[in-house]
Amino acid sequence: MLGISHLLREGVSEDIDRLDYETYIRFSDAAAERAGFEVDVLPDDVRLYRRGEERPSVFIVGGQHGDERAGPIAILQALVEDDFPPEASIRICPITHPLAWDERERMPGDLDMNRVWTLDSAPPHILYIMMSMESDRPYVFLDLHESHKDEEEGGHLYDLRHTGTPWGHSMARILGQDVAQTKINQRIPGSSRQYAFSLGVEGVAVVETYKFLPLEERLHFHGETMRRALDPLLF
Repeated sequence: MLGISHLLREGVSEDIDRLDYETYIRFSDAAAERAGFEVDVLPDDVRLYRRGEERPSVFIVGGQHGDERAGPIAILQALVEDDFPPEASIRICPITHPLAWDERERMPGDLDMNRVWTLDSAPPHILYIMMSMESDRPYVFLDLHESHKDEEEGGHLYDLRHTGTPWGHSMARILGQDVAQTKINQRIPGSSRQYAFSLGVEGVAVVETYKFLPLEERLHFHGETMRRALDPLLF
């Protein structure tokens, strides 16, 4: 099992707050290509990785807010370790907001990349992702986030918000008692999950880890969530 220090070798600091987008993409592109993914370069240098044509498919996004670092790093770690089932049909956009990532801010210039998933508001790279989802609707849409709350609620360390489908309930049960299971609000205008829901995606889920947790624990949970989301037994 490769650790974060191995992922960020060649002199890159293990302090992920200092990991710039260009370096991240250099690592993730190389890892994706080694794992057999097609690499689409979208406007604003955003990446979309694609592998597999079989259904059902899973679509994973991360890095919608620049100060939520664990999701994209977990994606990078999974790509390096090729931790995705070879039979899976999967698309991944590891960071949707490169500027926010480099600025290490949630929403630089008040641009919330998780509120622009509409035909009227979407920047070109988000529009491309939306069209990819519409032309080949995934079975599961997974959005990796982090919570800024200072302490867990109700004894739970993680949050899985989903659409109340059997897939969502199964995911929460498999991930264990540390996970708070809540129903996501579908009425947030311009959110990625609202868009996925409007397409009729069967499994829509938002995952949040608490930022006060050690990085290793946050990475493990995001990684486990992605692995479980790809479990063919849940389809």
